[in-house]
Amino acid sequence: MEQRADRDAYFRPGLRLMRIEEDLQLMERAAGWFSDKWAVPAEAYLESMEAACGGRAVPRWYLVIDEKDEIVAGAGIIDNDFHDRPELTPNLCALYVEENWRGRGIAGCLLELARSDMAACGIEKLYLVTDHDSFYERYGWRFLTMVRDESGLWERMYVADCDAAGSRPKTGTKPKAVGGELAEMFGACESPMLKACLAGQQGELITDDPKAPSSAAAVIGDFVFCGGRADAAVLFQGVQKAAKSGAGAEAEKETKAEDVDGDGFRVLVPSSREWEQLIEKTFGTRLQEITRRAMTLDTGTADREHLERLFSAPVLAASSASSAPAAPDAPDAPDAKGRSRELREMDEELFSRCRADGWSCDLTAGCRSFADFRRLGALGFVVTEDGAPVSGAASYVVFDSEIEIEIDTRHDRRRRGLARICGARLVYECLDRGLYPHWDAHNIESARLASSLGYKVRREYKAYELRG
Repeated sequence: MEQRADRDAYFRPGLRLMRIEEDLQLMERAAGWFSDKWAVPAEAYLESMEAACGGRAVPRWYLVIDEKDEIVAGAGIIDNDFHDRPELTPNLCALYVEENWRGRGIAGCLLELARSDMAACGIEKLYLVTDHDSFYERYGWRFLTMVRDESGLWERMYVADCDAAGSRPKTGTKPKAVGGELAEMFGACESPMLKACLAGQQGELITDDPKAPSSAAAVIGDFVFCGGRADAAVLFQGVQKAAKSGAGAEAEKETKAEDVDGDGFRVLVPSSREWEQLIEKTFGTRLQEITRRAMTLDTGTADREHLERLFSAPVLAASSASSAPAAPDAPDAPDAKGRSRELREMDEELFSRCRADGWSCDLTAGCRSFADFRRLGALGFVVTEDGAPVSGAASYVVFDSEIEIEIDTRHDRRRRGLARICGARLVYECLDRGLYPHWDAHNIESARLASSLGYKVRREYKAYELRG
């Protein structure tokens, strides 16, 4: 009776969520249903379901039955879902919801109950392997590492805390590490840009060999992270993918350095001296070496009142004749030129306008569309003048409970405090939502801006701007 009461907290009228041991007559039908969905012999499911009746924590099997006594969804928990990391156990497996029942929260109910059952058995973590991206994150799962399946192909592995089913990230959450052989190629895997790419959530990962990679380029937006063995072919493909004029659309062909073109510049981030040498040898005078600064923010002691004052205080008035600030005016009041200025959250209209303008397109570069922006849980705030964007801060990348901040201001509106207003508003919102706001400063001005919001320089590293 106690277990069924627990399930009522997760589920809904009209459907019945059950454990397989509660109705043994369903066992053969359930084994056939799972076999049809996953092309695994029904006998294997039947054997596991019989073991689930033995009173152990694992295996477990769950079904969702509709009013017509038809199976509409199901999932299981087994020791290992056919991957090469047996220590990462137990594994949720075979989650499936019939197509006409999707979008009703059924998968979430199954996931929540599975974690709750494991917690009741004293199991702290539950794992799963999947080809999906950005689905399990909705239910509190996070990417952990890449594992190999029985064929030697890479799969994404996720993990969830069983004692925290349904909980949201807490303010002050520190960046999580991404493990696995691929991540190790890039050294300290701290950037959510790199994590999102390794997880297959955003961007594209290029390797020299899909089964046994020794060289890799993680491409997201106009960034190319180079890891593992320095390889010219991987470098060329990575730079091509990052080209703003045709990212992701290049035909497969033999490539030469002079073939890599595009407007603006790309940022190349080497992980070793060998990569530095290859990049310098390949692109020569088209490169500009830069020093980027990875900033850090103690979210537990961040001064929220200071941040709120920054975006709530008067905005510095625009001056068309001088780069120095003029008299202050309120964020939603006309400035000295009569322009109406507002601080607004990114919506579909602002997303489209920012995407269409060269100075602001990077504010939306991590998302294919506004629907994608919403799906990923991205954030953004924009200062407008007479409705037109002039400065903004947005999440370039969203991964788990972390974002990478992007800030841009229109050239004729710089040095007027607008970027600080947008940045303060975005950081404040991250703290409120329990997100860690990464800030990777491209130049010293960006580092100074971050410092004014409470950040400190954690480390400096070498990167390259590739132009032309």
